[in-house]
Amino acid sequence: MKDTRRAFLEKTGTVALFASSVTLINAEEAEASGEKPIISVPMLMGPTTSEISVCWAISNPQANTKGWVEYGYDKDNLDQKKYAAPHGYAQYGRIKNVRLKGLDGKKRLYYRCCLKAENDKHAGWTSEVYHYDSITRPDKKVKFAVMNDTHLNHGVIKKCIERSKAFGSDFISWNGDLFNYVTKEQDLIDQIFMSYPGGMAQETPLVVPRGNHDCRGAAANLFGQAIGRPSSDEFYYHYRVGDVAFIVLDSTEDKEDFRLRPDAAFDQILRDQVIYLESLIRDPLIKQAKKKVVLTHIPLWRTKDWGRPYMRDLWLEGLEKNQVDLIISGHTHVYEFIPKNTPKAKLTDPVRDPHPPSNSIPQLIGGGPSDSRATVILGAYDQGKLMIQMEDMSGKILVKFSV
Repeated sequence: MKDTRRAFLEKTGTVALFASSVTLINAEEAEASGEKPIISVPMLMGPTTSEISVCWAISNPQANTKGWVEYGYDKDNLDQKKYAAPHGYAQYGRIKNVRLKGLDGKKRLYYRCCLKAENDKHAGWTSEVYHYDSITRPDKKVKFAVMNDTHLNHGVIKKCIERSKAFGSDFISWNGDLFNYVTKEQDLIDQIFMSYPGGMAQETPLVVPRGNHDCRGAAANLFGQAIGRPSSDEFYYHYRVGDVAFIVLDSTEDKEDFRLRPDAAFDQILRDQVIYLESLIRDPLIKQAKKKVVLTHIPLWRTKDWGRPYMRDLWLEGLEKNQVDLIISGHTHVYEFIPKNTPKAKLTDPVRDPHPPSNSIPQLIGGGPSDSRATVILGAYDQGKLMIQMEDMSGKILVKFSV
């Protein structure tokens, strides 16, 4: 059978989990019960100039636990503390998501994660101390990596993370479709927090644009609880790394609301981002950047199937006004690079009036999710030039260009 995007999803409901490297709780009460909670390694997510989210999870079912982060700029004096407590109410769920704000980007931040079970008289659990060097440092060299459409394939995740670490990435974008369907909370824990042995993002942060399959399933509305970002209400935001501005956009579903389940309300999110893109035109963080890159799951242009012209028609004017240099996406499961001004005849669902007759912004699309189709995208900026290289899982260079 041809290894197409849809065929892959139909024939792979799940992929066996790798044996995860975990930290075990040390409370006496847990020891006595004979069941040790399995705690994931923390993950940093959604970095911006002075913020970062610290997220972690308890893999096996447990009694209610309160979670918090202790942090500071002296490894031996973590003098600040913040709870996983949205709206002032401590989170007792198995997924912990703590947004640290007002950080000094010029200093190395040290942090550790803590848990304490309700009514536990003992010390609870504390992780080892990790550190985070802000990605917003002022020097001009920038490195980043992008993986996409992993669809539960932990082998691909492992290879992409290891390649990113060897490359020395400042951050990793997990560019949508982490899942096939999110059916229950355990899926989020298994596929995000337990998918990579040893922890993938305890010191190098993740940026996670939402994919259309991340919007599907009975528990898809819980996806946001596991993904750290500046606002818990939105999956779109922006940040700077040196001279490069990154704009994360939420492409949501690949079908109109009326074609989806009765409670689908994604079209409005696309329209809201028209206003958001307009606001960025006046934002110094974007306006003064030397290069501007968009990270979004569904591409605006492609030569294959599976796009969303409605999204492109809404966003294109705002992207052009912001002078975006490159759009990086996934979704089609077939890698390709579509240079600026590719002939209209080559494009599927070509642009329509009043927009230009061809693509006005270069479009890069990663492959995936099988071992034979998956890719990792590496970007490096230095002295005014952004170099992009796409590799397959064997390390073969598939695409290389500069913007």
